[in-house]
Amino acid sequence: MESWEDLNGYDRLATALEDAARELGGDFAALAKFVFPERRGIWIGTYGASSSRLARMELRSGLGVGGMAIRLGVPYQASTEKNAHMLGECPVMLAERLAAAIAIPLPAPANEYGSSVLVVGRREEAHSFEEIKIRQISSKMPLWIELSALWRYDGGKWNVMMNGGVG
Repeated sequence: MESWEDLNGYDRLATALEDAARELGGDFAALAKFVFPERRGIWIGTYGASSSRLARMELRSGLGVGGMAIRLGVPYQASTEKNAHMLGECPVMLAERLAAAIAIPLPAPANEYGSSVLVVGRREEAHSFEEIKIRQISSKMPLWIELSALWRYDGGKWNVMMNGGVG
């Protein structure tokens, strides 16, 4: 198995998303990064996606689980226990047929603009995510900020940046 340092940006992101889904007991994870000045989020990576529609979706502040996490600046959950209305209103939850989801906002790295959001969901179990597991994922925020910082929006597409160049 390759070491973390040997992985390219795409593989690092894929590995981290899979780890996040497993740690939270989910079967789906995605990372979106906001593009400025448009203030829209673009999905830059997924794990366990069952639909190609997510790649075409934009994330907007205040809409869906990811947008609410960005607007409020704190982790935001959607489940039958927390806020059942979100199950039928969130485009990501609808496209991926998620029964529960959590979105964790990630601040912009130092000397960077734009924030990101990590969304983890599950299709089978509709109960909320455990607080202790949310804290475990949140404790890895430096990793997620590092991964988010690897991506730059350039000419209408995302490129992964490694050592100052496209990786």
